[in-house]
Amino acid sequence: MSIDWITVLAQLANFLVLVWLLKRFLYRPILDGIDAREAEITKSMAAAGEAQVKHPSRRRNISTNRKVKTTFCLCENSTWCCSRKQKCLLPVALSSASAGV
Repeated sequence: MSIDWITVLAQLANFLVLVWLLKRFLYRPILDGIDAREAEITKSMAAAGEAQVKHPSRRRNISTNRKVKTTFCLCENSTWCCSRKQKCLLPVALSSASAGV
C-alpha cells in the first residue's frame, strides 16, 4: 500500500484554500460586527454615565413616579393569579412602567 503524494498535496491545498475562504468571508466579518457592537455599547454606556452625572434628580423622579397598577400572586399551586381566592405565597406589585402599559 503506497501513499499517493499528489492526492495528499491536493487535499492540503484544498484545505488551505478552505481555511483562507472561511477566514476572509466568515471569520473577519463576524469579528468586525462584534467590534462595532462593542464600540456602540461603550459609547452608549459613556453617554448614560454623562447623563447620570448631569441629571442625578431624574433617576429619583422616575423611580418615585411609578404608580402600582396590578398585584399578582404566586399561589399555592405555583401559578400566577391576580385574585385573592387562593392563598398568596409571594405578592408582586407591577407598576405601569414595568408591565409595559
